[in-house]
Amino acid sequence: MVKNVFSLIIILMIISTGSNLFAQELYFQNEYFIWGETVPGDVPEDYPEEKWTKGEESEFGLVQYVTYPTIRVFLPEEEKNTGAAVIICPGGGYNILVIEREGYDVARAFNSMGIAAIVLKYRHYDIDIAVSDARQAIRFVRSNAGQWGIDPDKVGIGGFSAGGHLSLNTAVSDPSKDPVASGGYLKQYPYMPDYLMLIYPGLGGFNLGAGDFADEFPPVFMINAMDDDVTPISPMFELAGLLKSGRVSTEIHIYPGGGHGFDLGNDNCNCSDWPDLFRKWLEYNKIILD
Repeated sequence: MVKNVFSLIIILMIISTGSNLFAQELYFQNEYFIWGETVPGDVPEDYPEEKWTKGEESEFGLVQYVTYPTIRVFLPEEEKNTGAAVIICPGGGYNILVIEREGYDVARAFNSMGIAAIVLKYRHYDIDIAVSDARQAIRFVRSNAGQWGIDPDKVGIGGFSAGGHLSLNTAVSDPSKDPVASGGYLKQYPYMPDYLMLIYPGLGGFNLGAGDFADEFPPVFMINAMDDDVTPISPMFELAGLLKSGRVSTEIHIYPGGGHGFDLGNDNCNCSDWPDLFRKWLEYNKIILD
């Protein structure tokens, strides 16, 4: 009798937790855990629980201490859908994610242009772990491309500040550091993005040469402001030189002002048109066919 009661308690515990065995919740209907029940990689000792800070217009402005990475999927209206998709990596210096202004707001703007946008809530306590999350997100999106109206050969990744650093790192980092490379049901899907979108990107810490941009490296779109003192423009031109050596299609826009973190534009810059320039660039590179 005691044994049967104990077994019943265990069953009830499993039922009550359901598929969310991580003691972590999804906040949105269009949000998905990218790793399932087993998230690879060690969490720092005594790492705090996930923390959200209210934004200017919503309850979900900033997020910190992520340990269970997710994607939130924003899809355009069917009649506008181009089949193109971009995974958006918010910035925050690998310390916090500016997930509303550099994620959800941008995703909605892209949807209005017929581009699917997938906002990645990535682990930011380790750069290599973040790369693993980004690559897993690309695989996850490709595995669901059919039901989301996405062309699996038109899946890019892009980000802001540290998210730009992560996006570039996703394409150039040693794949042996990727936990899913040794297994996982998504291994059948390629992790290499079809294009890169780098918005005032952090480009420090790379040791790259022209050889890193050979073998059909994906095309690159970059923007920044002249007065950005956090992620200055000079490393962008150094990167552009390497991309040119590798014959990689690259487009750069430098705005006179705006500082760091202008996301969709602000009163101090002439930069609010950059999403339109980005879409035209996708057309030029035959990612969007109009």
